[in-house]
Amino acid sequence: NDPVASISIQDVAQDATGATLVVTGPRDVVPPNAPTALTAVASGTTAALRWTAATDDYEVDGYTIARNGTAIATTAGTDYVDAGLVPGTTVSYTVAAIDAGNNIGPAATASVVLPDTAAPAAPAAVTAKLTRDGKVHLAWTAAADNGVVAFYRLFRNGRAIATGTALAYVDPAPKPGTGSTVVYAVKAIDLAGNIGAAGKAAALRAPLLRPLAATGLKVTRTKLGSRLAVRITGKVSDAQARCRLRIGAGAWTACKAKQSGAFAVTLRAKGTTPVTLSLRNSLGRVKTQTLRVRSLT
Repeated sequence: NDPVASISIQDVAQDATGATLVVTGPRDVVPPNAPTALTAVASGTTAALRWTAATDDYEVDGYTIARNGTAIATTAGTDYVDAGLVPGTTVSYTVAAIDAGNNIGPAATASVVLPDTAAPAAPAAVTAKLTRDGKVHLAWTAAADNGVVAFYRLFRNGRAIATGTALAYVDPAPKPGTGSTVVYAVKAIDLAGNIGAAGKAAALRAPLLRPLAATGLKVTRTKLGSRLAVRITGKVSDAQARCRLRIGAGAWTACKAKQSGAFAVTLRAKGTTPVTLSLRNSLGRVKTQTLRVRSLT
């Protein structure tokens, strides 16, 4: 035993070929110093790390590397390449030395931003369905990106109306605007703020978003040959809605509207009876309006 150097040597076995000795050295309790000059350089989806070797009272065995707080590798050298990273993200690294006594020293730190200049693709399979309650239900499939799509931005006729991370949205109060159609679109935005192209749904007919009604209704007396008749004119909100008219409990007569919604129908009549107009659009909405007329006899 060498008490000064804390070294002991024990002969545990011997034979004609020699002796077996157990040599016990002093316990290493002093951790290494931190590596210095740690750098992280990004390239595509990789980050190259380099540092200057740490020092120890005995010997540095290697280095442990962590990414965002999670250990990812150990190495005996003073460099490391981390691959498969996500563009547009910021990655933090720590590197700490380990000595022969398995002591881990303080860590050096560095961070790097992964470049991302590529915009996401347009969301696919965008659909817009209008329900009888007047809401538009939107759905789409996830947009592809070289990194990560952060969220989606929704547009109605070119105007942003909402953002979110889901692949669906319900527009609770869609506005028809002044045109004949309403177009919904979705754009993906990635972590770097790159905005992709729009995925568009098939256009919705704007009249379906407006209240179903007939305006400017007017009833005038006229004749069909020698018979008394009435002429009903007006304008319907949806030219494609099924339009019918009848006097009293008589048979229904179709009132085919022009593209503008205007219509004019002449019906045979007699006596004092109401004129009823019935509208039904493609969503199944029904609107009935009744006009009282003066005596037609």
